[in-house]
Amino acid sequence: MPCGTRRPGRCRVRLAWTPTAIAVEIRDDGAGFAPPESLSALTARGHLGLAGASERAEAIGGHLTVESAPGWGTTVRALIPRPTAER
Repeated sequence: MPCGTRRPGRCRVRLAWTPTAIAVEIRDDGAGFAPPESLSALTARGHLGLAGASERAEAIGGHLTVESAPGWGTTVRALIPRPTAER
């Protein structure tokens, strides 16, 4: 499935859930990039997508990680806690 703007050949999306969390992984084999130490540093360069996704994950108690390197594709993982139902 086409994914992102760097024209990867393949993109894989995984979704897993446990009683306490939902995990999402998106991996492509595109051009990759050198991510900064902090995703918020991307906003200073006008790149809002990953930084915004990270902020949204943190706002609901989760976190987002990005692994990438030039020439090696990119993997984005989000771990989001599941709400507890009190019924």
